[in-house]
Amino acid sequence: MKLAHNAHHTPTAAFDLLASAAWDEKCRLAWLGLFSLCLLIPEARAVDYLLEEQLYARLERAEQGDMQAQYAVGDMYFKGRGTLVDLEQARIWLERAAGNGHRKAEFRLGYMYLKRYGVEQDDGRAFRLIKASAEKGYAPAQFYLGQMYALGIGVQQSRNHALKWLKASLEEGYRPPKAEVARIRADLDRAMNGAGVSENEGR
Repeated sequence: MKLAHNAHHTPTAAFDLLASAAWDEKCRLAWLGLFSLCLLIPEARAVDYLLEEQLYARLERAEQGDMQAQYAVGDMYFKGRGTLVDLEQARIWLERAAGNGHRKAEFRLGYMYLKRYGVEQDDGRAFRLIKASAEKGYAPAQFYLGQMYALGIGVQQSRNHALKWLKASLEEGYRPPKAEVARIRADLDRAMNGAGVSENEGR
């Protein structure tokens, strides 16, 4: 037997009822907060479910050698989307994608080695991966490569190469935070005035 529709059974009507109830103020606010949270949980769970399904679908394609799917799976493990954060799985899948020449995977993997995210820090490897990505025209990689040349991280310090790659990233439309730009400008000024800075080496 189908129940007759009653407006008082809808979430909106229930919320209005709670809001207008002549309860103690603290008690009323507590119930309103709990009720609002209950309304949000199903929506959040639906998003989680969709991300999980997306991960499984991409994982199947990644295992078949799809470069884009390999990067996407690595990125989801890196960010914890559709799964818990798992930097080891992120590294595995990003390495596969980078091995196939995926520029974003090269950059993300290089960033992990640069910042020691789930791996031992390796400036030399970080430089090689980020440089490979930068040479494919990926602007964030170009920006970080410029920083690495400016600071001599994983490569011999070179002001000319730093300026070259920083300029390339801007031409590709990359817009880093102003504080980051100011810091790099200061680093370059120190490099220009410092001893032993090469203008031609470090390629």
